[in-house]
Parts: sequence; C-alpha cells; structure tokens
Amino acid sequence: MRLQYDRSERTGDGLDEEVLSEIGEQISLRQFDISDRTRDRVSAIVQVTPSNMVGLNASLAVGREQRPDAAFGLQDNDLTSFTVGLDLVPRDDVNAGVSYGFEKLTTLQRSRQALPPPDTTFFDPTRDWTTDLDEDVHTWTANVDLPQVASRTAVRFVYDFVRSNAQYLYGLAPNSTLPVPSQLPEITNDFHRASADVEYSFTSRVALGVGYRLDKWVVRDFGRSAEMLSTPLIPALVNILYQWVPYDVHTGLVRVRYRW
Repeated sequence: MRLQYDRSERTGDGLDEEVLSEIGEQISLRQFDISDRTRDRVSAIVQVTPSNMVGLNASLAVGREQRPDAAFGLQDNDLTSFTVGLDLVPRDDVNAGVSYGFEKLTTLQRSRQALPPPDTTFFDPTRDWTTDLDEDVHTWTANVDLPQVASRTAVRFVYDFVRSNAQYLYGLAPNSTLPVPSQLPEITNDFHRASADVEYSFTSRVALGVGYRLDKWVVRDFGRSAEMLSTPLIPALVNILYQWVPYDVHTGLVRVRYRW
C-alpha cells in the first residue's frame, strides 16, 4: 500500500494591475501563468497478490486547485480518478492483464461581457457569466503475452480504448442582464489502439520480429456541425478543419534483434 499527500502553493508579487487597465482588461483578471494558486492532491495505491498466478491493483487520486485572487479567469481545476487492474499468470508461458480507469475533470471560469471603459458595462456585475467544464474519461486496457506460444516464437497482443465525454455549461450571474445562453452539445472523443507482435528466435542471440498497430480516433464535436462550418463569421475554421478530422493510422514493422 502507498498513500501520498501533496500540497503546493504559488504566489507572486510585482504585478502591475494598471497594465491590464491600459489594455482594457479587468484588473482582477488573472491569466493562468500569473495567478496565485493552491493545489492539494491525495493519491493511494494498493497492490494485492493472493497467489503467484493472480495480481490485483487499484489506485485513487483526488486533486483540488483554487485560485483565490482571480475574480475573472480560471477559478478552479479539479481532478478525481481511480483505476482497477487484474494480472494473470496461469502458466509460465502465458501472461495477461486487464484494467479500467476513470477520470473526472472539472474547471470553472468567470468572465464579463462588456466594452472597455468608460463604457458602463465594464463595471456591471449583472453581465458576468461562467463556463463550467465537466469531462469524464474512461480507459480500458487489455494485453496478452505468450512468450513461448511455439518453439522459439513469442506473441504479444495489446488493446487500449479511451472515451472522453466533455460538456461545457454556461451560467449567468443573479439578476443577469444577458440573454439566456444556448448550451452546446456534448463532445465525445474515442481513441482505439490495437497492436500485435510476433518474434521468432533463430538462435539465442538473433531474432526476427514483425508487428502491426492500428490507431483510430473518432470525434463528435459541435465544431464540425454543418451550422458551425457554414457560418461566414469564422471562415478560418474551414482552413484548420484538420484539427477535428477523425483518422485511422496503420503501422507495420519489421525488426531484427541481436542480443550481446
């Protein structure tokens, strides 16, 4: 068993708030890199081996981050995660393992929709709004190792699957004078990675290996919707569309291994 607690504090001085005022920003705005913050994290790992054929493991982590001096900008950035895994060695020539992990990430940012001073909206708290990100990430992993599936032949299979579901929620201040925002649809990312590898040993020193790997990414993003892509307000989005395009990558390899 392992239990660990970490706490970090970042503080700075010498910030000239008038510089922010001169460029029309709120003086209480703190960018990510200049904001004072406190961060606490607790993590625990447990490994159990009830027999020489079975291994169990689990981990849990909770992290909390606060930025107390930032009236605008990032307010907090929190993480909760856990992982469970099982390793099996039923025979000397068979190793297998499976695991599942879950991560929950949340952030909160505060903003104000306003014109620079002397416009009165710059000082109007009823024009404040927030962005709350809530993202869940699921990770599945499985592997099978056959170090001696046949005479002089070793085989390994690995499969990873990661799914991310992210939701941006917009909120308004009490007695807000802003129109009610339209919430955006959920963003989903799926990433698959599968690989197979075979190695044949001609002698105790020389071996030949071949392998194949597939990387597949699938994304469902409101940024790729027909309404978003057809708007004339942001034509540059069409030019950088490659950032959202799903893809398949097929990789093959051949290697020669020499053991000294």
